[in-house]
Amino acid sequence: MKLLYIICFSLIFNACGSAKETATMISGTYEISTIDGLTTLPSKLTMEFNDENKMVSGFAGCNRFTGNYKTSDKKLNFGPLATTKKLCPGEGMKVEDHFLKLLDQVKNYEFKNNTLYLKDEDNKTLIIANQIKVSNQKTMTQNPYILEYSAITRGSFLKVTLNDNSISYQKTRGGLPSTKELNLEALSSILEKANKLELEKLKNLEVPSKNHQFDGALLATLKITKNGKTFQTPTFDHGNPPEEIADLVNEMLSFVEKP
Repeated sequence: MKLLYIICFSLIFNACGSAKETATMISGTYEISTIDGLTTLPSKLTMEFNDENKMVSGFAGCNRFTGNYKTSDKKLNFGPLATTKKLCPGEGMKVEDHFLKLLDQVKNYEFKNNTLYLKDEDNKTLIIANQIKVSNQKTMTQNPYILEYSAITRGSFLKVTLNDNSISYQKTRGGLPSTKELNLEALSSILEKANKLELEKLKNLEVPSKNHQFDGALLATLKITKNGKTFQTPTFDHGNPPEEIADLVNEMLSFVEKP
């Protein structure tokens, strides 16, 4: 009888331990490496899971998204995902639309070797994401920049500023800015794009269009301050930035709430 009691207690203890491990397994920040077999992506897509509140957020290629999820054993289901409403040129929107549709099909998951596999109900892998190590995340949170994007015309005004770990935007002259604290994954994604820029060359970037010269677009500029020195782009059309800064600008604008 004593032996039976010990065996039963052991089974219950192990079961509880396994459940706990499953519940916390996917917490963390991930970079998407594969979408439906596609490995070459136009921009860095990310997901961040928080098992404490069962919330997921990330960058889908053009817009940011957030929502909730549920896990049970190896099952994973996403709730309705809210996204910002920015339109982006090029392949960004196509990849984003496909990515979000795949998330809606996810029913199972597997986590091994710091890699998360999101699968459909038939256990077919839809999305592969690599977990960002904690040490790398801490390094990426050090923000040496002040990023300022402005877009103005006679009747319109927009200013978006990244400073430290928050981003603010202002839609009217003299109005109060709205400010959002950035989570680790969001800040890391922006800093990665800023780190790729050759700041000394910003002033010489070629603008792809000049509709702003006859009121056909808002006059836009990007100003970057690092270590007390400021670098600024030429004026370009809002919505059509130079290719070199397009990913950074689009991600900054993805935090601006639409009316």
